[in-house]
Amino acid sequence: MDGQTSTGKLGQAMARAFALLAIAAAAVALAVVVSDSLSDSGGDGDKPERAHRQRTQTQTRPEEQTYVVQEGDSLTGIAEQTGVSLRKLQAYNCNVDPQALPSGATLQLTKPAEGC
Repeated sequence: MDGQTSTGKLGQAMARAFALLAIAAAAVALAVVVSDSLSDSGGDGDKPERAHRQRTQTQTRPEEQTYVVQEGDSLTGIAEQTGVSLRKLQAYNCNVDPQALPSGATLQLTKPAEGC
């Protein structure tokens, strides 16, 4: 005999199997992360640039108190892009139907001087 029991061989085989499963799980996790980042861009070559430009304007220009709705925007997506909570967007824009955001509509990102 080579000094290794069948139990030892089984343990090694199981360790290899678990290692392969761990590698596969890591590959799946990476694929999900990449897929999520690609789906955030919507597959539209202009959207990542536009989203970056809008986030940059909101972050670097505090005087920017509005957001112009683009085709395909959602209130949740706008909240994520601008850093304004969904609840605040809804409160600041009570006259806008969040289920039917029209392209070109202007949303308030800060509390308007006059209430809704």
